Amino acid sequence: MPVSRHSLKLSLSWATLIFILDQATKFWGEKFLHTRTIIPGILKFTPFYNPGFFFGFWHTEYLKLITVVLSCLVIYVTTDLWRKSRKKNGLLTSGIGLVWGGMLGNLADRLIRGSVFDFILLWRIPTFNLADTALTIGASFIIIHILFCEKTVVIPADSKRESTP
Repeated sequence: MPVSRHSLKLSLSWATLIFILDQATKFWGEKFLHTRTIIPGILKFTPFYNPGFFFGFWHTEYLKLITVVLSCLVIYVTTDLWRKSRKKNGLLTSGIGLVWGGMLGNLADRLIRGSVFDFILLWRIPTFNLADTALTIGASFIIIHILFCEKTVVIPADSKRESTP
């Protein structure tokens, strides 16, 4: 199987796994979870419906439309990055899959519920869910890949100059 086809399957597998786990944990959280301190001052489960965007800071009547447009843009940009990448390694393909799965999990919430269900409160980080975690880790993988794996060709300083007579 060609590397590119294998890496695309890896991305889609991650996206599917994250989407299913995210929706399952949100379903469980909505039905059975009550506010509960796990580690005092560090970890707490607290159900919360986030009607806004970006940790609940941005509210607008066009939020569903904006979310759909941004999701399509993320899919386009990450697909283009994957296509143009010279090294389709596990870091990039896993990162893209995590971003897709997390984004689709939160998009489904916004379209179906009208808000995103968050329930994990870790230290002073705003309440989040599995989709948010996948998005953060996936974006980190993509950034690391771009910074360290997609090396550009560097022309030595001596070869840049033409000798002058």
